[in-house]
Amino acid sequence: MFENIVESFELSHDVFVPPGRYLFPGLTFTLHTPPGNFLNALLTGDAGRYYDGWRISLGATPTWSGIPDLEIGGMFQYNMVKFPDRGQSFFAPLAQLRVLATLSVQFTASALVQYNGADDTAIANLRLRYNPREGTDVYLVYNEGLNTGSAGKVPVPPIRAAGPSP
Repeated sequence: MFENIVESFELSHDVFVPPGRYLFPGLTFTLHTPPGNFLNALLTGDAGRYYDGWRISLGATPTWSGIPDLEIGGMFQYNMVKFPDRGQSFFAPLAQLRVLATLSVQFTASALVQYNGADDTAIANLRLRYNPREGTDVYLVYNEGLNTGSAGKVPVPPIRAAGPSP
């Protein structure tokens, strides 16, 4: 992959990417256990150049479906980016929990909770689906975002986090 950056941008409050032309060589691996078992997992890894530094990303996504009509899954991703020439680094852990329950042919409920360590935020998404007849779905959705890193910062950021919903 090739990218031409015209203006610098921030990855975090103290890490930036300067303008320039960047090439991203790297290695990727994926290991997936057989689907259909009551427990399966996806393991991923990625390492290589990242702008004028390097990055390592490791992830695990287990899914459990040992009870009919209930699926529980999670995800953890570890992302480390370093820019040795500039003495900057960036650590971005990401954790997620998903639950899907099929209550009947007409009703399903799902929940997603995610923590993003890069910007110290947590989000939750709860969704109920009702299907009164074929081709018609009605959703009731609740989203919430929280700033988990507001303590100890000056000025104190708001507790509610703004951001996209999943």
